[in-house]
Amino acid sequence: MPTKNEMIHNLKNVKLVLGNGFDLHCHLKTTYSDFFHYYEENNKYLLKWIDEFTPQARDYVDLRTANNKDFWLDFINFDKTNVWDFFFYLISREYGVDIAKWRWCDIESKIEESLLDITPESGLCWLSVYELLKNGRAIDTDFLDLFVLAGVVYKKNGEKKFSSKGEFFTFLLDELKLFESNFGYYIYRQHYDDTNRNFGVIIPNESFRRFSKLTIDSLCDSKSLVSIDSFNYDSVEIEELEPIFHNVNGNVKAPIFGIDSDRFRYNDSRYIFSKTNRRMELDMLENETGERTEFDNIIVFGHSLNAADYSYFFSILDKIEITNLESPSKIIFAFSIYDSKEEEEIKANLRKAIFRLFQDYSKYKGNELFPNRLLDALTTQGKVLMFEIPNIDVNPKP
Repeated sequence: MPTKNEMIHNLKNVKLVLGNGFDLHCHLKTTYSDFFHYYEENNKYLLKWIDEFTPQARDYVDLRTANNKDFWLDFINFDKTNVWDFFFYLISREYGVDIAKWRWCDIESKIEESLLDITPESGLCWLSVYELLKNGRAIDTDFLDLFVLAGVVYKKNGEKKFSSKGEFFTFLLDELKLFESNFGYYIYRQHYDDTNRNFGVIIPNESFRRFSKLTIDSLCDSKSLVSIDSFNYDSVEIEELEPIFHNVNGNVKAPIFGIDSDRFRYNDSRYIFSKTNRRMELDMLENETGERTEFDNIIVFGHSLNAADYSYFFSILDKIEITNLESPSKIIFAFSIYDSKEEEEIKANLRKAIFRLFQDYSKYKGNELFPNRLLDALTTQGKVLMFEIPNIDVNPKP
């Protein structure tokens, strides 16, 4: 009888789905913490500016007078900073959030929370910022960070009021694109050294290429791959796999952070932040037209399975008809133990994420009364499996 490893490597017509954990497994520094500390100098200016501006925040937002204009000159990097930089920095600074443990799905969760109508107890709400700018101090809040963020938005918008919520949210999306662009370039720099690009010299990260191939070989038989969908913004840097490679949420030139399309209706001006809308926008801009490859099995590695991406996962589960217990199709959730001290937590978190995914998928398929029965049946029949792969030693012994 074949081992689990042999069975998985014998699967045919495989779609490989990759998340940020793939890059981390290949020893790229692509966590939010890495990105945050990369801009350490900019963050020092943020800290200094916020400390000095906070005492004046209420008056600034309320008065909107020329007397405050010179104050912004003290913030050297203001023009290079977007409102989402301020937003995430305020959260990390004010609420004791350990950014070292933030995942990119946590960033998307914060974006979603901030767009909701009701202000989270330990967060910022953009609708409150809008109302504050619209009404001045005629808003019932003692939340000082709200005044700070409103002051930043007001200045970034050329000290003008927004004519509507639609205009306000379009402004926020444009600012988010600036945040994404900075992150895209950061990811690019993890793959290439372009310090001397003016002389035509761009050096690829050969270690990543080697680790990438090792990782994919440990996940499956690469000859059985028919498509690779990556939620990262880079490539796997394997030439023979490029024809079947696809970035789900944009690439280093145009990364996408967004929310699930179920959060807002089409006529809500916040719908522009949905991943569905943003993918459509990106496709139109790049004029992408690609044939959809048929696949029978799915292997997922390094993805958090967060709700913001359920629309994607539901569609591929539909594609292989996972609810048809007569079908031989399987979905494999691969993982690695990147910290031996957290082995049980890593496994428990993945089991919980899988449970939540299939519970919501079952409801999506119309089974509201017994949503957990689907996963019971799928695991019993071996159609849903967890699969551990070994870590890559950066400095293997000869």
